[in-house]
Amino acid sequence: MKQSTFYFDIEKFADKLYGRGRTFARKLCMDIDRGVVLSTPVRTGRARGGWLVGLNLINDTPTIEDETGQATIDENNREINKLILGDIVYISNNVNYVQFLERGSSKQAPNGMVAKTLRRFPQILREAVVEAKKEHP
Repeated sequence: MKQSTFYFDIEKFADKLYGRGRTFARKLCMDIDRGVVLSTPVRTGRARGGWLVGLNLINDTPTIEDETGQATIDENNREINKLILGDIVYISNNVNYVQFLERGSSKQAPNGMVAKTLRRFPQILREAVVEAKKEHP
């Protein structure tokens, strides 16, 4: 039995929509993660290396010292790349003093890391939309 063109058009549209949604979600999470990691003040790199990503659960693995933040970002991106639509993404930090850093205890980050990143949320959102459209025209 021959499939109708309409069926294939709907299937193609659904695939494109799913691809855009997944790309959008991944880009959004990666940019938020990158923002908090790179905004984290550095003395030893422990707080910066403490940012962890978990899909559908809070990641409580031991943290690393990461002065530049790149190893942390790379590891978190690997986890985010596993994301499928419907997943809950947790970006957390289990370093015991991170809440003080967020409240401005460091002169390097007087406005926190999460708050600073979330102030950029409209821009991060727009960039994720553009990226999703670009990858799935």
